Amino acid sequence: MQREHYSVDACADGKEALDFAEVTAYDILKYRVLREKAIAG
Repeated sequence: MQREHYSVDACADGKEALDFAEVTAYDILKYRVLREKAIAG
């Protein structure tokens, strides 16, 4: 998106994304859900 001259903010998690969204008006929100694999121990 930066190549198309959009400003981009990256967040580490959903809480951080919500914090950003409370103080900034965004035209687009893009997200991806990652699942951690369960490790048998």
